[in-house]
Amino acid sequence: MTATITGNISFLGLFCIYEDIPVNVPNGLINVNKLNIGDLVKSYNFETQQVEEVPILDIKKPIHENLIKVTLDNSNREDDWKQEIILTTDHPIYTKDGTMVSDNPELAKSRYDIESNKLKVNDLVMVLGKYYANVISIEEFKGEHNTYTILTKNDNFYADGVLVSSELKSK
Repeated sequence: MTATITGNISFLGLFCIYEDIPVNVPNGLINVNKLNIGDLVKSYNFETQQVEEVPILDIKKPIHENLIKVTLDNSNREDDWKQEIILTTDHPIYTKDGTMVSDNPELAKSRYDIESNKLKVNDLVMVLGKYYANVISIEEFKGEHNTYTILTKNDNFYADGVLVSSELKSK
């Protein structure tokens, strides 16, 4: 299983997921580039501590560059897998305890007023099904990419099983 999640450090000020990444929907996975406002996606409600199926409230489609590739390992599950996630340095993802991490917390704070800790090897990130994946490597990933960001009522969604934040805020 491979996921590519990207985010922004360009002038547009958005962090996003790569155009071909699958997003978790009620009946499986659909590539983000096939989703529309109103479609249901899986999201995590931190108040109820439940996965919910919620409608997409907004979608933005910027182009991004200056990314990092994060490799995850989930060897604690029965279906042992490795996964690659490609993000901009300011894109927050959720850890096991619900806090957010990004490669550039200062940029996430200055651009989106989002508090995050420094992403590092051995962080445990949230994946669908109340499992966690271990960050095993972080490396630079160059190039420009078409990307998407999705707004839900919970300000997050699952991208190929990984819980990612949205800088678009519903509240």
